Amino acid sequence: MPARKPETPTTKPMLGRMAAEQRRAKRLMAEGLVGQATITDVREIGGSSNRNPVVEFDLRVLLEGHEPYPVTHRHVVSRRVVGSFAPGAVVPVRVDPGNVAEVMIA
Repeated sequence: MPARKPETPTTKPMLGRMAAEQRRAKRLMAEGLVGQATITDVREIGGSSNRNPVVEFDLRVLLEGHEPYPVTHRHVVSRRVVGSFAPGAVVPVRVDPGNVAEVMIA
């Protein structure tokens, strides 16, 4: 078995954030309200994860029983598919029932 690289002061917070994001995604997929959103704007904001850009999306979210509302959402997107997230595209979302500003593109 290869030796495991030791955690450094810079990797430990990053790993904690990644684990927290995975827990959040799992929770929203299980408990989140199902909706859809229209992308109104997309921009790379700098930074990357494994050479995939961090992208900021302006979304107009539509949930049953709610008026459409705007949300800005950041997400790491595979460089291979980032071009398919263009203004006007409609994407499935999961929304935190306790905080409708917390949205995840599903």
